[in-house]
Amino acid sequence: MHIHFTRSPLIAIASLSLLIASGKTLAAPNGNPTLPGGTTQFFIAEFPPITGNYLQIISSYSTADQFNDQNGNKKYDQNLKVAAQTLRLTTTWDKKILGSDITISEIIGTYVDLNNQIHTPYGDVKLNDDGLADVLFEPLILQWNKGQKKQWQMVAGLGFVLPIGTYSKSHDVNIAGHYFSIAPRVAVKYKFDNGIEAAISPMVNFNWENSNSNYKTGNELTVDYLLAYHSNNWRFGATGYYYTQLENDELDGQEIKDSKTKSFSIGPAIQYQFMNGKGPLVSASWIKDVDSKNKAEGQTFWLSAAIKF
Repeated sequence: MHIHFTRSPLIAIASLSLLIASGKTLAAPNGNPTLPGGTTQFFIAEFPPITGNYLQIISSYSTADQFNDQNGNKKYDQNLKVAAQTLRLTTTWDKKILGSDITISEIIGTYVDLNNQIHTPYGDVKLNDDGLADVLFEPLILQWNKGQKKQWQMVAGLGFVLPIGTYSKSHDVNIAGHYFSIAPRVAVKYKFDNGIEAAISPMVNFNWENSNSNYKTGNELTVDYLLAYHSNNWRFGATGYYYTQLENDELDGQEIKDSKTKSFSIGPAIQYQFMNGKGPLVSASWIKDVDSKNKAEGQTFWLSAAIKF
């Protein structure tokens, strides 16, 4: 992690201290970096039905030129750039539990490279860090396919965020949150006869305190959504997420007033499956924040490929 000041270092440090004290100024964009909103795209409530191991490689690039306050108004200008590379390993088991059609386990790890330049009246503050985000492990995910044509797909799973990512108490910005979290999620997808698909996937993060900093991030709700049209090997439509904290953050056991983060994003998405619907899947999406509170307001481009191995 490197910090570089332009113009007066002492004045810039004072400005940075005020910014940090005002909230989660230096948090990664889109909420929890372990599984940012919008990651699931076309995969909401849709896991591979054939027994075996699968790998999804997800590349994303986020930019933001402003940070908003708790009312959604610009608080200050910045030049935030976040590049991330995610590996999602999924196993479909040959066991059926609680009448499910598909039983899955998965683990998700992300390497992040973050660069930010905050513009203050007394000079710019440059911050950067790179490393492994905290890992999401979901030992049990169940999917049920219901209806005469299996048009309903429903998923329930339980995940755990493991605080094993890159973290240092002395850093002013960290890739990993460095706290344990329990993350249950559900998802529903409906496939209409005319090729239209609608899906939604809420996930709640019940967060523990970061014991190194005595900082507790308020519990979080992330809701991914998708509205798409499926034609042969192609899918295209709109995707995005809604993110909100259910409670304020805490520092040393004291609640931080007006520290809840909220965001809503939307954008186009497209997917293609090779080998007449039986081969690798390639997906891309671009989502734009249209309402952000207590966080950076920007945009993210996603590109992913999923294969069986």
